[in-house]
Amino acid sequence: MSYQISFLQSEEDAEEFLDYMASVGIRFIHQGECVPVDEMYDDVVDEMNYSYIHAYAIVPAASDEFDDKILGAFTGVEYMICCKRNPQSRTYNIGRIYYRSDEDHPYNAQMIKLYKKLKAYIRKNYIYYKETWVYCGPHFKEGYDEKKFIAAQLGGYPLKLL
Repeated sequence: MSYQISFLQSEEDAEEFLDYMASVGIRFIHQGECVPVDEMYDDVVDEMNYSYIHAYAIVPAASDEFDDKILGAFTGVEYMICCKRNPQSRTYNIGRIYYRSDEDHPYNAQMIKLYKKLKAYIRKNYIYYKETWVYCGPHFKEGYDEKKFIAAQLGGYPLKLL
């Protein structure tokens, strides 16, 4: 079973999203440890600029008990950031928030609650494009309208926001 919501974010949108994550007590699984959001801002923005695709496992605040379950056959929430491969690029690939489970752990109420919080934030603060099934952060939308940013599907294929 899985759920996902796709979006486009500029670095500014990502920082605001991280602020929200911090306010609700989310932690990242990073290099085998549960890390507070405050320690991840630079890493997330760097990965946006230098990665083709990058995803983080994220967990609720009281997460030390999850480590083996999260890091093994991951059942939980994944934050896949909008990457552009290099700082000079204007093309941003779609990111997503993704809840997934495996056969051994088909349902995790805490993780579904976390996914729903993030989904509610995106629905409330981003613009939805029905034709492309993607939400667009307000700063990304402004840059897109000014032709500073280009929207792309994974793989770099252009995406028109109508």
